[in-house]
Amino acid sequence: TNPVLGSRIKTFKEIHLDFIVCESNVFQMDQGEGLLKMYGTIPDPDFPAVIGRKLATLCITMNEHPAVRFQASSAYAREMAVSMNEVITSFKKKNSHWWCYGEDSHMERERGQLLILDRTFDPLTPLMHEYTYSAMVNDLLSVEDNVIAYSTTTNKGSKELKEALLGESDALWIELRYYHIAKVIAVIKERMSDIIQTNAGALSKQGGGSLSITAMAAAVKELPEYRQTMSKLSQHVSIAQQCMDAFGKLGLMQMSQLEQTMSTGVDEDGKELKGAKLIELLKASLTTAGLQEEQKIRLLSIFVVSQRGATPEEKRQLVQASRLSGDDQQIILNLERLCLPVQTAQSATGKAASNIFTSLFKGRAPTHAATAEGEYADTRHVGQLKGLLEQLINGDLPSAKYSSLGPALNNGDGKSMAKSVRRNVGANAKFGRREQGTYSGGRYISYIAGGVAYSELRVAHDLMSEKNKEVIIGGTHLINPTQFIYDVSDLNKSVTSASATPSGSGDNV
Repeated sequence: TNPVLGSRIKTFKEIHLDFIVCESNVFQMDQGEGLLKMYGTIPDPDFPAVIGRKLATLCITMNEHPAVRFQASSAYAREMAVSMNEVITSFKKKNSHWWCYGEDSHMERERGQLLILDRTFDPLTPLMHEYTYSAMVNDLLSVEDNVIAYSTTTNKGSKELKEALLGESDALWIELRYYHIAKVIAVIKERMSDIIQTNAGALSKQGGGSLSITAMAAAVKELPEYRQTMSKLSQHVSIAQQCMDAFGKLGLMQMSQLEQTMSTGVDEDGKELKGAKLIELLKASLTTAGLQEEQKIRLLSIFVVSQRGATPEEKRQLVQASRLSGDDQQIILNLERLCLPVQTAQSATGKAASNIFTSLFKGRAPTHAATAEGEYADTRHVGQLKGLLEQLINGDLPSAKYSSLGPALNNGDGKSMAKSVRRNVGANAKFGRREQGTYSGGRYISYIAGGVAYSELRVAHDLMSEKNKEVIIGGTHLINPTQFIYDVSDLNKSVTSASATPSGSGDNV
């Protein structure tokens, strides 16, 4: 023990944080084998308890003992919910000083609600090409630990390789990350144009009126008061351009339109497209020259999950047209096995289970849906999470499919008891400035075992703005489409038992 350090410490508390904070309202647990440990050839029986413990540390850290809803068709979600509630209950008994919102003298905020799901609730969304900025960057570019390498052009016209940290310290990233890529490019251009026009008079005097727009932009970069702003704008211009370059190189425009058609049942003009016509269209895409193996796997996977009427013969024809290797075909088979819990749940309720994917799309009307970004043909797909969280917030999540556990909500009816108001800080239309609003009611936390997709992070973000509620989202790990395909490909492998014993006895979480 260092005596000098000891003399300066006023208090010491041990806190076990079994989770990683990725964004202000996003967390993950660094459990990349989550899908394998649940749905692999030999599931890990200890895994649900480990996750339950980690969820408990998250809730205790936030002073929450939430009312829990969990996916009834998933035995793993149930076990996680039970384990988490037991850990929190035990902790409360051993730590009388600990308090949680919605109880006793802490009614300034209502009790939070937690929705526990596993990836079987929606295996389609992680496969789709998503064109909001963050999802596109993490799908098409190389990002490691939130660090991205990008190429930029210097004032002298030479290429230079740089690295950028896409994190909470980058105000422009925070503002743009959930915008559609088309809006991202428009916003960046507008900001750069505003700065250049603001300084055009002074700059033209310096150059005798002969400076071009490009030269003016370069000159603005050298102005001390604009240097940092222009540097950030230029950085995101380069990253957005790399996204669009990859988009064009891979020929994703046509592919994404086909994905949206398979998901929604209608094409970009709102016309229904299914059956033989859809299969022929998919065959043509699968046989396109230069189409990468991963793109073929994604297209076939989306077809298998979304087309409930597809026959084994139709699937065989498509696999044959794709000319996938045996290992790649195994991924499709693993995906079907991943969806088996849905079929089991249907059988248990006596409903038709002739197709294992039916419940995923039952009741979904084939519509050309508007999105938060407006009418984009490549954003018609709406993942299952959006509807579930809306139902949770509105208090009408069906109890037959999403069972309850843990303490009851205030008044036992899910309606507001306390009217909590908390600061909601978000980026406004001007780069570097912030606007403040408020959140009301309790927190809404969603957890997806088996991985949470970047498009689902956007859903939580959008709902916070739309509903004026604090929405927190997390999972075993964050997944882009490549990672999800990799996780699914591993399902026919065995996994060792989760030997990671939660640290501590539960007295100090």
